[in-house]
Amino acid sequence: MISSAPHNYYFDQESDGMWFIGDFDEEATKLSHAEFIQGEWLFQLELKGRSWVRLIIERAHGVDARRSPAQRFTTEQWAFFKQQCRQASAQKGFRIELHAWPERTTPSARAFLYGNAEKATKDSGVHDIKAMRAYHHERMDAINLMNMMEPRHSTPMAIFEAVDKHKETMNFHLLRLKNHKYPKEHPWMQQCMAVLPELAKSLSPEQQELLGLSFHKRNGTLNKTFNQSRVLTLWAATHDLNGKVLRDDSGQPVGTRFLKTLMGASPFRQRHCGIHRANIMRDFRKHFIEQRIGKVDKSELYSQAHHEEFVRARNDFNREWLKLAKVFRKYEMA
Repeated sequence: MISSAPHNYYFDQESDGMWFIGDFDEEATKLSHAEFIQGEWLFQLELKGRSWVRLIIERAHGVDARRSPAQRFTTEQWAFFKQQCRQASAQKGFRIELHAWPERTTPSARAFLYGNAEKATKDSGVHDIKAMRAYHHERMDAINLMNMMEPRHSTPMAIFEAVDKHKETMNFHLLRLKNHKYPKEHPWMQQCMAVLPELAKSLSPEQQELLGLSFHKRNGTLNKTFNQSRVLTLWAATHDLNGKVLRDDSGQPVGTRFLKTLMGASPFRQRHCGIHRANIMRDFRKHFIEQRIGKVDKSELYSQAHHEEFVRARNDFNREWLKLAKVFRKYEMA
């Protein structure tokens, strides 16, 4: 009897080749980079009791090479590989699909399978694909795979270039602010102090609490203390040093795709490029999530009950910080 489920193969790109492992395989297989992208091996795939085949590779290895240092194949090579998938599907008589694995899910997969221990072997390709397989089998519905065979409305390269340009300035000044305990004479500090009284009134009580903003009980004025790290990072993510809202080439204020790309930038790919992401995605998000699910040990986070709570809280945070950034975007210096 053939199951309606797919037979999954999990791939990881390493310097010595492409490692992959199937749902039922005990050992991993390695292809050279050239062998993988030429796609002749696709015509040898078998269903193994399933009705279709799904190839799953980390998204960082499947996007435009200009956007990911983890990518070694060109857009043209990927287009050829996708065509090979279609031809193999027609020849074999069953569907072969290509899907992208969320790249920031891999650390969670490693922690799920191996705990918090460091990699026990230099063979990281095998390590990662086994972790991906185990995590996917356990969290099938929670993993948001992206179908790479379908045409998608991708983020324009101009947004990536604008993010890279602003990120360099932003992180340089955020690092100086943090190291010097947020001096009042810095332009961004002066700008925030000028707009915060009005800006704070436009926030909900929950948003004010998240940013550490409060009002004097007697006279109603804004108290001088607030969470400088969160406020300054949100301001820096949406403004230049002159206090003007960042705008795109058409003169429109930068939108959601710019902000998501900015916060999605890896803190490890360039020196000092991650202070903004650390402020928002580590310190701020950790506080937000702990308020909702309590302080949970990382080793317990991957249990079914805690994981579902964590995912809901994380998704709530992703929506909340974008809302806050859009509020900050409404204010600028004259």
